[in-house]
Amino acid sequence: MAATGETATGTLGGTESGALRADARRNRERIVTAAREVFMTQGVDAPMDEVARRARVGKGTLYRRFPDRDVLLEAVALDIYERLTAMARQAVEEGTSAWGTLDRFLREWAAFRFGLANSPLCHPMRDALRVNRRLRDARDVWLGLFERMVTDAQEAGVLRRDVGCGDIVLFMDRIVQETGAPADVADTVPARLLELVLDALRVQPGSVLPGRAITGADLNRPVSVPGAHASR
Repeated sequence: MAATGETATGTLGGTESGALRADARRNRERIVTAAREVFMTQGVDAPMDEVARRARVGKGTLYRRFPDRDVLLEAVALDIYERLTAMARQAVEEGTSAWGTLDRFLREWAAFRFGLANSPLCHPMRDALRVNRRLRDARDVWLGLFERMVTDAQEAGVLRRDVGCGDIVLFMDRIVQETGAPADVADTVPARLLELVLDALRVQPGSVLPGRAITGADLNRPVSVPGAHASR
């Protein structure tokens, strides 16, 4: 009987432990998602209490998982790159054409509503990338997949050759930003802009773009500040 009792207790303990781990994972996911939304709309200096409130967890749970703001920002940045990577991989695996793969990925990215150039999270992410190898690796995996999609579409003759993945990153950044449009049309603006960008990216007779294509590597270079040259 003792052996039976020990087995039963062990099984129940294992089930309870598994349930606690699953609950902890769900709490972590809610916190990271809430933090991304709060930091995107209110800036990275938004109160941590607001993150806890939106995630529907206690402040104690938040600080046990993320003892300070920098740790939370790193988790948010890593989650963003991992989500984009998962979207890109699925688009590549299930795509039936080079354009279809790129088109699907860009639509899902637009629905994700995150820009990688000028959002409130971008400057902290750039700072973290310089010192955090894990974050750089995650970024590079996503960027490699995206560059491959762009190259494949160009080699298939469906994407204009005078654009690079950096150009598209900047386009997407504009699409997902708040538009300032009147309330009755604001919801449709991102979708309209996306359709215009997709049409402009396709190979077709049109204007020659000035300058050179912006590459993924260009996104790692210092950002030009408007008016900086004029003030010198």
